[in-house]
Amino acid sequence: ATKSIDDWARGYVGAVYAGKLMGTYGDGAFKARQNLTRAECVSGLYNAAASLSGPKGDDYTVTTSSYKPASLTTIRNLTVRYAGEVELENLIVTGNVYIDSPVKDRTVTFKNCQLYGRLDMDYGSLVLDGVTLDSLYCDGTSTRRTVTLKNATTVSRAYTNRSITVDQTGLNASAAGIANLTVGDSNTATTVLKGVFPQVSVGRSSQSIILAGGTIKNMDCDYD
Repeated sequence: ATKSIDDWARGYVGAVYAGKLMGTYGDGAFKARQNLTRAECVSGLYNAAASLSGPKGDDYTVTTSSYKPASLTTIRNLTVRYAGEVELENLIVTGNVYIDSPVKDRTVTFKNCQLYGRLDMDYGSLVLDGVTLDSLYCDGTSTRRTVTLKNATTVSRAYTNRSITVDQTGLNASAAGIANLTVGDSNTATTVLKGVFPQVSVGRSSQSIILAGGTIKNMDCDYD
């Protein structure tokens, strides 16, 4: 049962369960709020150590409009190469994600995914719904793109070097969203922000930042 697992932790618990680092009790419950016994702790550490030398999944290229395994599925590197809207769900990516040119100006949606590497968004727009992501890089030549974060989504760091809209208004109250956003060194970029942003760093004085609604808690400028 997931009722005892906080929204922010469900993705992590799912990854632990999918990776067979920890299992459920006899009644099928994970019991996230129950203290670990010494034996359970040792078992979890042993399974984690064993998994480091085990398979990390194969590379996968998405060439259709959706890839939604019934349960969390681990792959290594993911490439999205489809000329249309794409929906991806229940994925653990231990490497990197690349959105390729056929996507053009369409939208790629990730739902209930754990992305432990870097996501390169050179094309299209992006929706992250219940996703944990280490780093997001928005570059390329596409314009009028958006990054939309929903529900329990956390991105450790994001970097944009092109005009883009970042919308975090659909996050849960406890969700972190983008912890650190860096607006890069392009002299033509306009970044539109919606929602609460803990940290925004600006790399060049000619950048234009529009706060369309919400709050920037801290901002620093990396130029003279």
